[in-house]
Amino acid sequence: MTVTNNETNNDILMINRKLVQIVSYSLALGLVIFLSFSFYIHQKMTAGLPPGPPMQLSRIDFSESVDSLTAARIKSKVQQMESVKHAYFNIPDGILVFNHDPKVLDADAVVTDVRQHFRANAKRHVVDAEMAGRGCPVTGNNSIFMKVGDAMARIF
Repeated sequence: MTVTNNETNNDILMINRKLVQIVSYSLALGLVIFLSFSFYIHQKMTAGLPPGPPMQLSRIDFSESVDSLTAARIKSKVQQMESVKHAYFNIPDGILVFNHDPKVLDADAVVTDVRQHFRANAKRHVVDAEMAGRGCPVTGNNSIFMKVGDAMARIF
């Protein structure tokens, strides 16, 4: 059986069509993914404030090591306080982070309460001016999210 030039050309044309089809579908899929991601970033960057009261993250540092049972009791006590939504105790580092409404509950009052009830050497972590000037590493002005969001805002 001999292969003619015409059959070889047909095979090459079929391969070229398949290749063009695969490249076209890949580009279309990439464009859909890019536009979806761009829309998502744009929506996140232009979203308004979340509903509800303004919330604040506060941190308490413990200079002495705290065992897991005491840490659980401290966390439970803080979570029971009015306006506290979440609390997390990092036992190895001796750090308690909690989320609360600053208009209802003062973070210094929480530290005082923890000191009194648990006789713990605790102090409130206060961000200094230098740290505050740098902003949040995730959502601050120099973060990758803000840079991508600004680029998307210029496009749309």
